[in-house]
Amino acid sequence: MVFECGNCHRNSTAESFCSECGERILPKQAEAPSPGGGQIASPLSDIIKRAMSAKASGGVVSEARLKYEQRLKGASEEIIVVADLSGSMLETIGGLNVTKHEHLRIALDDIKKNYPKVRVVVFNSTHQEWKKGVLPSPGGGTDLARALAFADQWKPKKTIIISDGLPDDEQAARVAALALTGVVDTIYCGPDGHPAIDFLRSLSERTCGTPIAWNGMRTQLAANIRGLLT
Repeated sequence: MVFECGNCHRNSTAESFCSECGERILPKQAEAPSPGGGQIASPLSDIIKRAMSAKASGGVVSEARLKYEQRLKGASEEIIVVADLSGSMLETIGGLNVTKHEHLRIALDDIKKNYPKVRVVVFNSTHQEWKKGVLPSPGGGTDLARALAFADQWKPKKTIIISDGLPDDEQAARVAALALTGVVDTIYCGPDGHPAIDFLRSLSERTCGTPIAWNGMRTQLAANIRGLLT
């Protein structure tokens, strides 16, 4: 297997940090183009590569690496999925007339089966840890800030936010995301062009995470979550 620096493209025989620029050296993978030019979830290899080589906006590679390491200080081994159950999750997505809530149910069942140590927090106007049983029905608002503050009690090394819209309080959600330990990945699930895409992307960029925009057409939601957990 060939390993390559994502910044200066220096090749190596093992995963490490580049001796020239300090960027993470990862397995070299071919990137598959997104059909139609829309904002669609990246292939697994690209998701992993971007997650490991995220750069701080406007900074240099060494600063990005330092920021990543600082966010992991004090973090536990916990991984938390924070899933949106607001009323809009009853809307359909993709071409199969399946609701976002049903896609989410399938994805969370997959997590519970294959990643039993991953915690799941569901939220709308309230929040709770969901462990098993029937996934609650959608309804209410999108109080992301309080859900993230709730997740912070476990000091996670990674938090994955799944949402289809803007939170009730954008600024409070930003503050809560920055206060978390570890990286914050985001998965937007909804049609292209929604303002929530940029909002969720900004959360990930500020926290060394990976943003994904999924419109229900190309892959399953479960596959995108698996990519972030691998």
